[in-house]
Amino acid sequence: MAERAQAALRAAAAHPTVAPAFVGALALTLFYAVLRDGGVEPKDWGACLIAVGALSAAWWAARRRNPLSLPHARVGLLLPILMGVGALQVIPLPAAVVGIVSPARGELLTGAEPVMGGWRLATLSAAPAASLEKLVSLAGYVLVVLLVLDISSRLADYPWAPVLPLLAIAVFEAVLGLVQAYSASGGGIAHGTYVNRNHYSGLLEMCLPFAVMYGAAVLRRNRSRHRTPAGPALRASAAWALAAVILLAIIHSLSRMGFIAALASSFLMGLAALRAGKRSRWRAWLPAAVLGAVVVLGFIFLPPDQLILRFGDIASTDEISADTRLKVWGDTTRLISAYPLVGCGLGAYESCLKRYKTAALLNTVDFAHNDYLQLAAELGLPGLCLVLAVGAGLLASAWRTADRSAGADERYRSLACIGALAAISLHSFVDFNLYIPANAMTLAWIGGLAQSRAEVY
Repeated sequence: MAERAQAALRAAAAHPTVAPAFVGALALTLFYAVLRDGGVEPKDWGACLIAVGALSAAWWAARRRNPLSLPHARVGLLLPILMGVGALQVIPLPAAVVGIVSPARGELLTGAEPVMGGWRLATLSAAPAASLEKLVSLAGYVLVVLLVLDISSRLADYPWAPVLPLLAIAVFEAVLGLVQAYSASGGGIAHGTYVNRNHYSGLLEMCLPFAVMYGAAVLRRNRSRHRTPAGPALRASAAWALAAVILLAIIHSLSRMGFIAALASSFLMGLAALRAGKRSRWRAWLPAAVLGAVVVLGFIFLPPDQLILRFGDIASTDEISADTRLKVWGDTTRLISAYPLVGCGLGAYESCLKRYKTAALLNTVDFAHNDYLQLAAELGLPGLCLVLAVGAGLLASAWRTADRSAGADERYRSLACIGALAAISLHSFVDFNLYIPANAMTLAWIGGLAQSRAEVY
């Protein structure tokens, strides 16, 4: 029975509609997480993880005789290492070893001895249950990267097929946000299905570059010295209209960093487009200056009055004051200093910060409002370096494809990946988008796209 089931899966996988069907199923999973406040509730995100696991098992069962290629495996080596770092935090180790590797954790164990008794075994994580939960989520993100990577590489003739679901979700959220912003009961703020407008803009800013670059790819692939066919021109105009809707929703979210990240990523994406395939730096200087001027003008003229006022009142926000945010960052650096090698454990930030907390003493501080600082606190400095290495590798892969690809679709899709990765990387300096499951899954999706064609070049 099992062999027949495997044979049926392989036969089905050979059908040309199967890969798009898997993309659609994965998109429905992401859409569910987005609808459920970004998947922040464990029960909602747990259902998504089950779906991701089932889809991954079905896909690779069907592809058992044709697994990931060697270049894919080489790039994927960092992901299992990252998983190993997270797993090491929840594996019981001799208490003496824990005290040597993580002295601060050893002090906690020693302090608990009068109540809990002596420890023979202990975990490096100060909150092993929370770390195990985060580790399962990390495994889900890794599966999304590998699944999108493999499916996208097999859809080389249809490079935008894995992108369209992201655009559909972004447009849905953008339209909903604009309805909220312009309705009498919406409060004038776009936030879509999210509670936090900054996380809402984080999702949209990752999808915006794909709408922009899809329009450019449509025109480029049909470029003619004499005329541009009406069909491609209309499709490009429709794509840019959708991009304008997404940008307008980001603006009306009144997220300052979301707006800055969207403009900055557009500028970096434009620079990459000017440099891709060129051998002379001089030829790109003037267009780069013009592009920079356009971005500056956009920063001046695009924001509505409410967003301008928020930039003027930079010292405070509805969520957390700038002074409190700086103090939280200072407290987090002290936490990092206490757990520099292996971190306090994924998901253990809130409980371990209490010992070093000087800000918002009457409030719960469960996030550092800086993804890099929180990752350093939870994974240690080597873990943060590993995460940064994964991100740098994805950016390098996207740039290599954009620079060397002869096809307009591959080139512009890779440029969009660069813009999306740049946007969320910038936004992560002042927020915790990577700790919102739907946004982290979107980033994993984009990571798979960025890597999917790199082995060809």
